[in-house]
Amino acid sequence: MFLAQMPASTLPDLPDGPSLDRLRGPVEMPLFETWQIIVMCLGGFILASLLVWGILAFLRKGSRRSAPPSPEALALNALQAALELGDDERYAVESSRILLNYLERVRQYRTHGKTTEECLASVRLPGELQLNLKDFLRCCDRAKFALARFTEKERIMMTDTASEIVLGLSPTPATDSEKPSAPPPLPGKEEFPT
Repeated sequence: MFLAQMPASTLPDLPDGPSLDRLRGPVEMPLFETWQIIVMCLGGFILASLLVWGILAFLRKGSRRSAPPSPEALALNALQAALELGDDERYAVESSRILLNYLERVRQYRTHGKTTEECLASVRLPGELQLNLKDFLRCCDRAKFALARFTEKERIMMTDTASEIVLGLSPTPATDSEKPSAPPPLPGKEEFPT
């Protein structure tokens, strides 16, 4: 049987004890102390500052990224790197490959798998650039097939000639300070009939 259903007379009397007249209501305790609120506000401010700083640093880093280098810059850098190769045959192979790849990429000439003569027949460059290309490729052929040796000065002249071809074909004209002077004639030019 439930207590609520029991008759009132059967309920026992309350035990003697302290009077319930002087009891206080529930004590209200603040959720956080004042110092805890200040620490949390400072921590939140520091975290928000770090987040803003991180976002700004990311955006600044993204804006510092420059456009990818132009095909001209890539070709010129590769030609300078090829100049450092010790073997003349390897230098000739690399520098001619760099120049022909540049012609394929920029001018859409098909030079892959063709001989020098086939490349010269299919590539049409303006003015003196065609003659420079012809002289350059023939000098490279001498080193590749006849095992000719180049002096350091001849290598530099060949690299200058290839650089002039690249700069001559660049879509943005070079300023006078960037444009190289006309390169001296390539070594062994007189050995090949034109």
